[in-house]
This record gives sequence, structure tokens and C-alpha cells, in this order.
Amino acid sequence: DQFSLKDERDLQTSTFIQSPAEAEINAILAVVTQRVIDNVNSIKYNNNFYQPYVALQGSLQLKLYNKGTKAFVIKAFDGSLLASIKDEIHILMEVEKRSPYSKEFDSSPPPKKRIPHKPAPNHPWRSQFFSPKILESHIAKDKKECQE
Repeated sequence: DQFSLKDERDLQTSTFIQSPAEAEINAILAVVTQRVIDNVNSIKYNNNFYQPYVALQGSLQLKLYNKGTKAFVIKAFDGSLLASIKDEIHILMEVEKRSPYSKEFDSSPPPKKRIPHKPAPNHPWRSQFFSPKILESHIAKDKKECQE
């Protein structure tokens, strides 16, 4: 009672303000980073590639820009990705990752990884000459013993 607002005049001079709308909160709490458009009209963000789209007549259409055009990627509070390019706001759509094998054009899948070569059991490097005891006896000699 002691510190509560008493009348309408106190309510108008209050330091508390109304909270902004959800859309404003989404825009205020956004993370903005600068990127550059590459030669295939895409922007790399968080190890993924995105292309800018514009909403025209109820559908999304790809917007093309020159290589090197600066863009600001906006990650909104709700997780949506937007881009500000030349003072226009665009929706970013992720580009599909490219597969190394094409079902339509390649006749067989790519070869498997190569297994490294392992020397045969009778290889000279596996002989008794290179055993650890012999190597220690040759390497651990003093200079005086080697000179004699």
C-alpha cells in the first residue's frame, strides 16, 4: 500500500512501460552478422549455404545478386533466418547438400576408401636386425665406443 500507485496521474508518470508485441521482441532480440554473396548466389552461415528468396504474389522467388554483394544475415529470436541485402529483407532458404554420387548419371557408387598397405611378414623391415634390442644396443653407444 505504501509504494503502490494511487491514482490515474501516477499511472501516466510511471517508469514502467508496456511490453512490446511479439513481432517487435522477435526483431529486437535478433543476432546480425555480415556475410558476402558468393559466385553461385549463396551465403554461407553456420556451415550451411542459403539463398535469398523474395515473397511475390504468394510464392517464393529466388533473387539473384552479383558476387561480392554484402548482406546482413539476421537470425531472429524465433530461429528464422532473414537477410538484408541492399536495404531489402529476404527469406533465406537452405541449399541442399550435394551428394558425391548421382543415381541418374553414375553407373555405380564411388569406390570405397583405400586401405593402407601393410608390409608382408617376410619384409626386410620386419627382420631380426631391426628388433628393439638390437636397435637399442646400436643407438645407445657412447661416442668413445663408436670411435674405437
